[in-house]
Amino acid sequence: MKILKLILAVTILILSSLSSVYAQSPATPQPEQGFIRSWEQEIVFPSAVRFSVTLGLPPEQVTEVNLTLQPETRPAINIPLVLADTVVIGGEVTVVEYLWQIPPTDPPLIFRDITLTWAATTTDGQMARIQDTFTFNDERASWLQDVEVSNNLRVTLPNGAPSDSIATATRLGLGEFRNTLEQVTSLLNTNLGSIPNFRIIIYDDTLPICSENADGELVVLGYKTNMEVPCNPSAANNIFTDSGYTVLQVKSDSLGEIEQTISTYVVRQSHEQRWAGRDVPEWFKAGLTQFYTPTLKNELGAPLFTAARTNSLLPLDTMSQTAAEGTNFELWQSESYGLVVYIASQVGVDGLYRLANDAATASTFAEAYANTVGKSLNTLLDSFERWLFTDAAISAFAFTPYQAATPSPTPSRTPTTTRTPLPTTTPTPSLTPTVTGVLSRTPLPSNTPTRTPTEAPATNTPRPAGSLNTPTPEPPTSLAANVPNPSLTLGIAILVIGAILILITAVFLFRPKR
Repeated sequence: MKILKLILAVTILILSSLSSVYAQSPATPQPEQGFIRSWEQEIVFPSAVRFSVTLGLPPEQVTEVNLTLQPETRPAINIPLVLADTVVIGGEVTVVEYLWQIPPTDPPLIFRDITLTWAATTTDGQMARIQDTFTFNDERASWLQDVEVSNNLRVTLPNGAPSDSIATATRLGLGEFRNTLEQVTSLLNTNLGSIPNFRIIIYDDTLPICSENADGELVVLGYKTNMEVPCNPSAANNIFTDSGYTVLQVKSDSLGEIEQTISTYVVRQSHEQRWAGRDVPEWFKAGLTQFYTPTLKNELGAPLFTAARTNSLLPLDTMSQTAAEGTNFELWQSESYGLVVYIASQVGVDGLYRLANDAATASTFAEAYANTVGKSLNTLLDSFERWLFTDAAISAFAFTPYQAATPSPTPSRTPTTTRTPLPTTTPTPSLTPTVTGVLSRTPLPSNTPTRTPTEAPATNTPRPAGSLNTPTPEPPTSLAANVPNPSLTLGIAILVIGAILILITAVFLFRPKR
């Protein structure tokens, strides 16, 4: 028992010593640190930063405390503190706290460093000084910074709760997220020649920039202390704009939702710069944006098919403007995409992209439409309504420009008869399908599978009686007595070891106490 107690005591001693080592992680003292014991800061993003410093002297012995901030690429800020307003703890030590409000002009840049300097003076003229650096960011989350999607697109997105560890795990599905958005930017570059550069930062509903308190005021809460600070959205936008970011707010933190939001923004902005001052209708802008997004649009077909059967499609005049209050927005959105995918089914995907480019240079959108489609824009809605009753319309809502090419073009429902002259007096009609728009760009050849014969399984054929050699029976012999049995040997060994262990335990337990 003494041996067991000794082993237990040594174990506890080792664990306690290890825990004490990990619990104590003092910073390396600075030459001028003097009586400054500790300091910290809490970033209440995007409104303020709470600074605190602990001095190893009572308040009556401290005459002056000064805080200097040097944000990267910004002018230095010197803040002399009034001790009567900033001392929060007295007695044997002095704790000074100061809440620095982020300036609305020339704010610090997000993900850039701020160097701080605390300086204090005592009544007998002693001075203490420390310097430290921290990164200005939203401490409520870990961040994946500037994820490179393509040469034109970098994305910064939250990566879960903040962590004290140096490395953070990458979000699951990030590789597919990057590949999908890279396809969008690549297609835009191909169709437009070039697109702007985008540097986007994502905020979701679980991480609002500003939120309302019980009184309906816009505030933000500190991550460490939950202190409430007034929040100004325009001041927050100044931080992001000066830092070179565009903020996109999404409804959830799922990568699918983020991907959809980024894709919509990049497509719309890439075209808006070219369409500035042109009369491009809103239905074409919205529909083309949805056409570029990589998700399937099957759900957009249902409202359209219902409206077509009840003769309640929205007129083009209504569709040409942003959906007004009282307009069936679900139908407006579905009809916008439906009109665009119908155009693609008539002139092909490349024809649709050509129309988008021509709309930036033609005098009117109607002119660009007539040049591309070969029909007046006034005929669009009637032709579209008839098309909705075809099988091609149903399959068109499952199309994306990023899917693999189909083995052959999609023929129209009704084949036309082409008569080929022959030497015979009776011409033979041959059916040639008419292609009504090709959604996939390059048809790929289909591989014709071949059948490889498989050998039949072997069968058992009974032989006639007497065809097999019959062994001559031998007289029975006695079993060999010296053949070893491995299982029996192992069992005996286990029993012997167990008995020895029981004997040793019994000696320790039942030996007389001295």
